[in-house]
Amino acid sequence: MTIKGRLFRTVVYAGGSAAAAYFFDPQLGRGRRVQARDQLKARVRRAESEAERRLRYAEGRAEGVLHTVAAVTPDPPADDKALGDRIRSELGDRFPDDSVELNVADRVVELRGQLPTEAGIVELVTSVRRVPHVAGVVNLLHIPGEPPPNKVDALEASAAAASASPGNTGTAIE
Repeated sequence: MTIKGRLFRTVVYAGGSAAAAYFFDPQLGRGRRVQARDQLKARVRRAESEAERRLRYAEGRAEGVLHTVAAVTPDPPADDKALGDRIRSELGDRFPDDSVELNVADRVVELRGQLPTEAGIVELVTSVRRVPHVAGVVNLLHIPGEPPPNKVDALEASAAAASASPGNTGTAIE
C-alpha cells in the first residue's frame, strides 16, 4: 500500500472515530443524534418539495404549449352561421356591424356595405381572411359616393342603353 492510501485510510478512521465520539457521548450524544436526524429529515422534505415544484412547473409549461397548439388550430365550426359568429367574435370591435353585412356560404364570406376609407376596407378583408376555416372572401364593400362593385357593370349598361336611344323613355309598352 502506498503512503497516499495509508494517509487516506488514517483520515477516514480518525473522522469516523470523531463522529462516533460526538454522537455517542453519554451526556450530549442523544440530543445531537436527534438534531442530526431532524436536520436530515428537513433536507429530504425540502428536496422533495423542490422536486415537486419543478415537476409542477414543467407540467404547466407543457400544458401551455399544448394550449398554444390547440389555440392555433381550432376545431372547424359546425356550420356557416357558426363561422360567421366566429368571425364577428374574433374581430370584436373591429367589425363594423352598423355598416357592413356579413354572409357565409360554404365557408366563403361575403362582405357588403360601406366603410369610410379604402384602407378600412383592405384591413377588414385581410382580418376576415385570417380567421381559421375561411375558404375565401367576396369583397363587395365600397366607400360612400361610389357604387358597390357588383353594381358597376349594371350601372354602366343602363347608362349605355339610355344614351343609345334618347327618344325611348321606357314608359309605353306596345
